[in-house]
Amino acid sequence: MRIRYALFSLLVLFAAGSVAKADEVFDPKAVYIYQGQEPSASTMVAGSWGSGTVTVNKDKKTIFTGPSSIKVVSQTYHSGLRLDFPNGVPLFSNDEHNGKYLILTMFFPDTHIVNPAAGTAMQNDTEPYRVPKASNVRLILESATGVRVLLTQPTVPLDPDDNWIRLPVPLSKLKISGVGSDFVLKRLIVTTESETTFYLGQMKLVQDNSPILVEFLPSQIVAVADWVFFQSRAQVGVASVKYTWDFGDGSKPRTDMGRIGFHQFAQGGDFKVKLTVEDVDGIKTPVTVETTITVIDVWDGT
Repeated sequence: MRIRYALFSLLVLFAAGSVAKADEVFDPKAVYIYQGQEPSASTMVAGSWGSGTVTVNKDKKTIFTGPSSIKVVSQTYHSGLRLDFPNGVPLFSNDEHNGKYLILTMFFPDTHIVNPAAGTAMQNDTEPYRVPKASNVRLILESATGVRVLLTQPTVPLDPDDNWIRLPVPLSKLKISGVGSDFVLKRLIVTTESETTFYLGQMKLVQDNSPILVEFLPSQIVAVADWVFFQSRAQVGVASVKYTWDFGDGSKPRTDMGRIGFHQFAQGGDFKVKLTVEDVDGIKTPVTVETTITVIDVWDGT
């Protein structure tokens, strides 16, 4: 494929311990690769890859931090953003990749609302959320030694506070045959599965070795055909996770509800309801919690 380059330079900061917005500080030792600095001849060069187009964006509505962001028009996986790092960015060394993540903070104008309870009696009890219409982001990372690694990461829901997403890329996924014990990033290509526009507002490296923690689910007593509602709370660090609800009555486990679960039981009895919170990248150990739901055939008000 013919690759077109429309290059401009962007200032990049590599110093550890840089100060970000208060609500963005996850690890005080985070290494910031890009923070929206003004274009200048510096250590990162950005441009188009394939038939994509890349420009410096000054619209404050689509800037995450600093005076600008990078606007990218992606034409599926075959085009998008190309970043070159002439000096290289050390992602990990001496096999110290476990628990390290590359976080891309991105804005997608094209989104849609998800409400798993839509069309049910629970639709007013669940909080809808937005996700990008592009469900996957593909990255190609090339090392200083010429090793190229292709990763496809699912997009995550928009942060309701600012409408940006934080896309976590676990560096342990780079640890494949041929990479060696070190990975110095020389080139990063970012594309999407569909024709869309996105903005890159920040890139940073963080350390997250925290386990998944899930609060217990309370037991309940309900009547047959009543809607049972569950609202789970979990601490997952920066990892992307999925929630699997098994209602214990022979129905198919649900993975489309997120942290909000709801169900109707068709017969009486005691049912073990299980919730499993699982890292989609398989890095962190999944956690399962369960509770007992007692379903009675006739509700007598007691």
